[in-house]
Amino acid sequence: MKTKHKITTYHKGIYAEIYAAVYLWLKGYRIRAWRYKTKMGEVDILAEKNKSLIAVEVKAHATHESAMTSISPTSRLRIYHAAQDYARRHHLADYPLRCDAILVMGVRVRHITHAWDEGGHL
Repeated sequence: MKTKHKITTYHKGIYAEIYAAVYLWLKGYRIRAWRYKTKMGEVDILAEKNKSLIAVEVKAHATHESAMTSISPTSRLRIYHAAQDYARRHHLADYPLRCDAILVMGVRVRHITHAWDEGGHL
């Protein structure tokens, strides 16, 4: 008897995060943390490149528009504050902090650098 395995939204997100981490690594980024959690929020990927700390939010959606609108202003602030926490704890407070988004649409990847600022503004 064959069983079907349904890929849940949770698993789809995990696969997208792994896909994004490999993408970043191939682009020369050093992956410092994956799924970093604090009381303030969670960062999907924390990476480093050129003495900058990059907080990356990964979204797996059918379209670019739906992926970007799914990152709320509150989420953007939580991600930023969690990344600041990581920087403090790992002695990287002097590194510039950048917030990026990686949108995974099937096998396509769109990397948006400087997706929002410290105030959560796009």
